[in-house]
Amino acid sequence: MITPGSLPATWAAGLLVWVLARFSVAQRASLARALGRFVFRLGVRRRVTLDNLRHAFPEASGDDLSRIARGAYENMALAAV
Repeated sequence: MITPGSLPATWAAGLLVWVLARFSVAQRASLARALGRFVFRLGVRRRVTLDNLRHAFPEASGDDLSRIARGAYENMALAAV
């Protein structure tokens, strides 16, 4: 099992950074958008995100809230990549 801070985890993170550094900015942005959409579709905290957006924007439609949520997931992935 790989645990945070362990040697395998450190090597894996270093390898990931090394690989991502070889991508252009446009490639990293495309990868981040795809990763954000993928995580949104997986449903990782999607219900919480949509509930918070419903409270923040009570007048917004469900489609609008989903669009905003997808954008938030893509933005988080962009920040991570």
